[in-house]
Amino acid sequence: MRIDSALITEPAFEPRRSQRHFVFTASDYVIRVFLRDVLKRVHRLAPGITFAFHQSSGRGQVELESGQVDFIMGPQIDVLTEHPQEALFEDTYTVIAWSGSEVVGDSLTLDEYLALGHVVFHADGGGSPWLERWFIQQYGNVRRIEAAANSFNLLPHLVTETDRIATLPTRLARLYVKAEPLKLITPPVELPRLTEVLQWNVHRDPDPASRWLRTVLRETAAAMDTP
Repeated sequence: MRIDSALITEPAFEPRRSQRHFVFTASDYVIRVFLRDVLKRVHRLAPGITFAFHQSSGRGQVELESGQVDFIMGPQIDVLTEHPQEALFEDTYTVIAWSGSEVVGDSLTLDEYLALGHVVFHADGGGSPWLERWFIQQYGNVRRIEAAANSFNLLPHLVTETDRIATLPTRLARLYVKAEPLKLITPPVELPRLTEVLQWNVHRDPDPASRWLRTVLRETAAAMDTP
């Protein structure tokens, strides 16, 4: 409680003079499509603030409550009920395939989708993204997984020059279709929307620096294009 009391009584926060360091737990997808823009804005407004990013270890509650992590960003399904939360942005899902594939067309039936080889994300700790969990709940473990990686940003590279497909958040898929010989395909089934949520330790809610950064995060999210 001594640390939290100090945070509550600290002088008014001055962004341009601050030397604060913030630690985030976030996927490389969230960093690529959102937090990268946050850092650009912070660099202009508060150049002394620094950041570190970690992927989820599966110990989010322990890390948040111990102060190892300042913020967690993740899908709404994984929120911690003990701590404040704020939905920042939504995304949809899109299938990507190599544009040179003679096997994968410009549209897919569900049977075709299931028959193809898939590239999927799997965290180092063995965790799966929530879309993988949702799909298994709806259809069972029926997809043929040909490759798995611990980075969303690796998935497009494992699709290129193959007949594999990957189902990615649309914001990320649109970025890669501009840089790689890939095409976007509408999923053959209606997939749930992805909602990315920000969380922080309830005892650090009054911290002026945290409040300022949460405002920057909120404003950056509000400026995002619709997926």
